Amino acid sequence: MVTTIGLVLASVAGCQDESRLSEQDARDVASRAEGPVFYVGTEFAGLPLTRAKTGPEGSPVDAYFVYGDCEPSGDEPRCTPPLQIQSAVCANGGTRVGIFVSHGFPRGQGQLRALVWSLRSAGDGEAPAPEEIRFDLGPSC
Repeated sequence: MVTTIGLVLASVAGCQDESRLSEQDARDVASRAEGPVFYVGTEFAGLPLTRAKTGPEGSPVDAYFVYGDCEPSGDEPRCTPPLQIQSAVCANGGTRVGIFVSHGFPRGQGQLRALVWSLRSAGDGEAPAPEEIRFDLGPSC
């Protein structure tokens, strides 16, 4: 079920030509979460931060950050952006992170390691490292 939620959030309608978001946009999203949420700044691997949202009500995801644009192909009204980072704040106050990468994201081991090392709290101040980081699976507590 968590994977399904992650994929639903990862597929966005008409996400091509999204505007670049600012650090303040990310902080605004972080301020609405129950605890620390993680992202990699306003740009990563040449991909700009294009969406920052809180998770839908009832979702285990507290916040998600999307990097890069995508263009739906064929009859598909939705597409999957190159990079998405989701954070779930658990009852114990810890955060778990799910990272989704797709077309347009450099998939080399070095890039994935750099991605994990670059995770930082989107809120004000320092936050402990995420309890768990999962690739291609949504975070769950």
